[in-house]
Amino acid sequence: MVVAEGLTPYLAAEEGPRMLSRLVAHLASGELMFDAYSRFGLKLLRLNPAVKATGAEVQWAIEDPRELERAVPKLRFVEDIPAYKPENARRMGWVARLFIRLWKHIPALRKVGRLLRYRF
Repeated sequence: MVVAEGLTPYLAAEEGPRMLSRLVAHLASGELMFDAYSRFGLKLLRLNPAVKATGAEVQWAIEDPRELERAVPKLRFVEDIPAYKPENARRMGWVARLFIRLWKHIPALRKVGRLLRYRF
């Protein structure tokens, strides 16, 4: 299992598939899991004070997890796990809890941030 959490959004859009191609060529088989954001998700991430403070740039958006199967033929999409689930929001403030509940009803928000899992 290769975990690349916290890496992929910072890659240039063309570098992401290249890196994954090199990875799956180097390893015989396995699984890969990483966080991914939609274009809208990257816009929200850019507003995050921690991201702004570092001057980091987030660039690689993934709208459709299956697009990587086309870009990296050895990858097989397994699972799309929402990053924000209502049951995980119990400790958050009421505004955050409300927002997370709304996410499951609005397709654009469901793709804002998620974990993607692939086999190769």
